[in-house]
Amino acid sequence: MKKLELLAPAKDLETAKAAINAGADALYIGGPGFSARSQAHNSLEDISQCVEYAHTFSARVYITLNTLLFDEELKTVEKLIHELYRRGIDALIIQDMGILAMDLPPLPLFASTQCHITTPEKARFLEQLGFERIILERSLSLDEIRAIRQATTVALEAFVHGSICISYSGQCYLSYALGGRSGNRGECAQPCRLSYQLLDRYHNPLGHPRYWLSPKDLCLHDNLEDLIEAGITSFKIEGRLKDPTYVTNVVSAYREKLDALIAKKGYERASLGDISRSFTPHLSKSFNRGMTPYWLHGRKKQDHSVLSLFTQKSIGEYVGIVTFANHRFFLLDREHTLAPGDGICYFDKRKTLQGTRINTVKEGKIFPEVASFIRKGYHIYRNHDEVFTRSLSNHPPERTIPIALRVEEIPEGIRLYATDPTGISVSSEIPLSKKIFAENPSQAEETLRRQLSRLGNTPYRAASIEIQWKVPLFFPVGHLNQWRRDLIEKLHQTRLSHYQRCLSTHHLPETLSCPYLPPFLDYRLNVLNHKALEVYKHFGIHPSQKAAESGASLIEKPVMTTKTCLKLELGLCEKHPRYHDDPLEFPLTTRPLEPFYLSTQYTLLRLEFDCVNCEMQVILVSHKKR
Repeated sequence: MKKLELLAPAKDLETAKAAINAGADALYIGGPGFSARSQAHNSLEDISQCVEYAHTFSARVYITLNTLLFDEELKTVEKLIHELYRRGIDALIIQDMGILAMDLPPLPLFASTQCHITTPEKARFLEQLGFERIILERSLSLDEIRAIRQATTVALEAFVHGSICISYSGQCYLSYALGGRSGNRGECAQPCRLSYQLLDRYHNPLGHPRYWLSPKDLCLHDNLEDLIEAGITSFKIEGRLKDPTYVTNVVSAYREKLDALIAKKGYERASLGDISRSFTPHLSKSFNRGMTPYWLHGRKKQDHSVLSLFTQKSIGEYVGIVTFANHRFFLLDREHTLAPGDGICYFDKRKTLQGTRINTVKEGKIFPEVASFIRKGYHIYRNHDEVFTRSLSNHPPERTIPIALRVEEIPEGIRLYATDPTGISVSSEIPLSKKIFAENPSQAEETLRRQLSRLGNTPYRAASIEIQWKVPLFFPVGHLNQWRRDLIEKLHQTRLSHYQRCLSTHHLPETLSCPYLPPFLDYRLNVLNHKALEVYKHFGIHPSQKAAESGASLIEKPVMTTKTCLKLELGLCEKHPRYHDDPLEFPLTTRPLEPFYLSTQYTLLRLEFDCVNCEMQVILVSHKKR
């Protein structure tokens, strides 16, 4: 039976708890350092609290330690890994191959998506090195995932929602080249989200500056069944810089979808706990630049471009077209739920994103703070839903473990039992020097049930209460409350002590049963320290150059490789027809001469097209500091 895992991001302890409460089966979270999100560090104490909270629901905690490491950092990282192991984490997500040569505790290792996992050969290589899970590149198609599944036996994890790195993960050096902030060191400045001018061979502009390297956000909510059948068992939501409301909404939406598939197909859920929520999750109400399945279905015709050409900001949910507008209010062509406090946005005639807030809605008339620039025919989006966001904050989901309670009269007094869904059971004997029979039997039983069921400040819920006594007994309410607290604490600690981590002793193999030769041996192999170099050389791979972060010049070098091709976007691909019908802002009356360039005031990039492999490379031509 397949066990399916919903994997959620957490930037801190508060977000971690929100993700678990919303239904996550596992978390990925940064520790005190060396995470691919340098702004999402957490103390060891917070990691300990996160682990205890997650393990309460049999959910797992994976630590992201997925940056490239300098030699002087290796001892610190090795010590940190051992401390994280003592704190109870379940696995490490890593990128740097040097970690494989360390003296490691028996923690499973997951190969980060930063390892550039796009082929069966690379996936098989990582499996042979001892990785127990492989986190796939975001841009893979179902066919490519199936091919990797057939070539390997390890667990496969795939991103299903959130922001997309347009470059292959681990293969983007643009931020480092332009400003010294390396994505492979967790410090990406996201220059891909800047506006660039597209130029032809002679540097003539093609249209206006647009966000040519900025994708929409990934959404595979409707493709989970396809991913399961292709071999994915862990479904990852991106967003380790997102707040608890984002995580709550998105996790809730995917929890509902996965639970429906589990019920339909007979799969198994990877954690415990019942979830109750007072809201209906709605993905478009959380941050998004528009949603896309990206390249999951290959180059097939889609409705829209995968790029967010006109903004790098969130547009939210579409609410309608303006049918009337003046300097005070506007009307929409359909019913809506816009309310005071909502944020709205729209693209003006220049395709520039504008925004304002709603002051009042009355008799269908929408009165924004600034109405002067809204025109008839504009498409209106809501990028902040005040009521929905307040609901998520004030009434978040609750997750509880249903337990069975039993009260049994014994000669010496009473015995209390508590049993969880897995069969773990604890008991407490309460000696009574004198049994007091209840004057009102029905009220005594009602009081006993009521007090035992009051588990509101715990992660447990009394699913059933069985009472076995000859004659109803009377107990002071204060005593009942203390007995209940002691019993539940005993159950909680027993359950935590019974939690079993899937530990794995790691040893590098002497040889590879399937030798592997990387497609390149230069800086793109991301070898930054001597241990990583030793690992590669041990298996007959001899890097010709250290990682870009060693300080080498990247002028006239590829700083990005991507499956998203601007020739395809422009309808100039000779191999594939234009895959969407979005009208071009600038009609191409003649075929522009290559090479194409992208430019800003400070940077010039050249585009090179590998039509055999359907890839585009971005080459750094020149850059001057601001």
